[in-house]
Amino acid sequence: MSDGDQSDGGLEITVPWSPKPLKPKRDIHAAKELSDATQRLNQFRLVAAIHRARQWHAGLVSGAITDVDAIAAQEKKSPRNIRTLLSLAFLAPDIIEAIIDERLKVDTTVSDLSANLPISWAEQRRYVGMTTSLTN
Repeated sequence: MSDGDQSDGGLEITVPWSPKPLKPKRDIHAAKELSDATQRLNQFRLVAAIHRARQWHAGLVSGAITDVDAIAAQEKKSPRNIRTLLSLAFLAPDIIEAIIDERLKVDTTVSDLSANLPISWAEQRRYVGMTTSLTN
């Protein structure tokens, strides 16, 4: 409560408030925070999602799949979810290789990675913590 103008007999109440961001910031955390079993499960799910995304992309390019809505109906997911997951089809090849070969520990979920994946392969490498290509 503050001592504002009370000539009309009312009180002025001040409530501190600030809006929360619409989309929380998501980070990839150090791999040591996860157990080996959780790390392997994340790796398996990520590789499986990359594989599906690449199959969908190939189907769309070849014309075997008409559109994202057809994939969504088949997968029983929303078109928005499919569009987000499709970004994994464009993950840098050396990152995919490093994940499969367990040279890169990515302790993020499929949805976090696909929703925040940069377009540029260089930016993707920075995002997952690779400073340079691991295939060189």
